[in-house]
Amino acid sequence: MPDIPEAIRAHWRTRAGGAAPGELHAVLAARDPEMAERLVPSDTQRIVRALEVHEASGRSLAEWQTGARAPILDPEETVRVVVAPERAELYPRIDARSAASTAPGALEEVRQLGDQNPDHGLPVMRAHGVRPLLRYLAGELTREEVVAAVQTETRQYAKRQLTWARGNMMSWKWISAQEMESETAKIVSFIDS
Repeated sequence: MPDIPEAIRAHWRTRAGGAAPGELHAVLAARDPEMAERLVPSDTQRIVRALEVHEASGRSLAEWQTGARAPILDPEETVRVVVAPERAELYPRIDARSAASTAPGALEEVRQLGDQNPDHGLPVMRAHGVRPLLRYLAGELTREEVVAAVQTETRQYAKRQLTWARGNMMSWKWISAQEMESETAKIVSFIDS
């Protein structure tokens, strides 16, 4: 990706702050129809990024995304491992974490987040559990309903992560959390060497 000059970044972010819904999407459609087709008009953050990249480089963000990139790490010098917990272990942990999301401190954090972002348009408002917790704070959901909603969101996300990893990390060595525990000494000695 190109470096974005601060003046370009500031221009588009300022413009996004006062833009009517769909306005920036129309600008993007005129300048970069390929990216505009990929993005929904309400996704202001991604639209702004696409406009910044286009203005800074004269190329579509889509071009930058499809271009070949040098690997961050040399594949010959890395050991590729995925530590994948079993569902029987993962889901109870998700359930416990979801139940904890209704603790007073967590609720206060979500309340403040909602107060600071009344239109709920920022990406942080799409974080797992935020929307159901806001509904709980508004009295629309019971405690049991909000916990169930957060559990469902989190389980679905965990499933999407695993599906992505299986499709993109097929050649990696997959080990369970139990195997990881038994292999820790070997891994640490490998890292130290």
